[in-house]
Amino acid sequence: MSATGYSGVGGDTARCHGEVGFGFVEALIAMVLLSVAVLATAQMIITGVYVSEASEDLTTVTTLASQQMENLKSVEFDDLDGGGDLDSDVSGYFDTLDLDGDGESEFTRRWEVVELSDSKIIDLVVLGPPTAMGAARQIRITAEVADKS
Repeated sequence: MSATGYSGVGGDTARCHGEVGFGFVEALIAMVLLSVAVLATAQMIITGVYVSEASEDLTTVTTLASQQMENLKSVEFDDLDGGGDLDSDVSGYFDTLDLDGDGESEFTRRWEVVELSDSKIIDLVVLGPPTAMGAARQIRITAEVADKS
C-alpha cells in the first residue's frame, strides 16, 4: 500500500495525486468571477438604455428647433418683431409641446429676435424633459435674417 492509503491498482489514480475535482475555493472563485461578469453586463445594459433615451430626446429637441427656426425664417422680415427671451416664457415668443399626448408639455421652445439696422438675429432654445441624471436636454441655434427689400 502506498503512503496515501491507496494502492493505485484498480483505485482512483487522481486521488493519489490530490486532484479530486473542484474544491470549495475553486467554486467560490468561479462564482465571484461569474457574478462580476453578470453585474458588468447588467450595468452595460442599463447604460445603453440611458444613452438610447438621451439620444432620442436629443434628436427630438434638434428636430423641434429646426422646425421652429424654419417657421421663424419664413415670416416676412417686416412682420418679425423684436423681443422675447431665452430664459423665460414671454408671450408670443415661446410655445410648449406635448408630443406623447399625456396632457403634460415635455418640450419648451423659446426664441428671441434682436433687430439690427438691416438684419435680425433669431436665437432659439428648445428644452426637453429632464434625463435620469436630472439635466434637461436642450439645444440652442441662431440665425441671421437679412432684409431682402
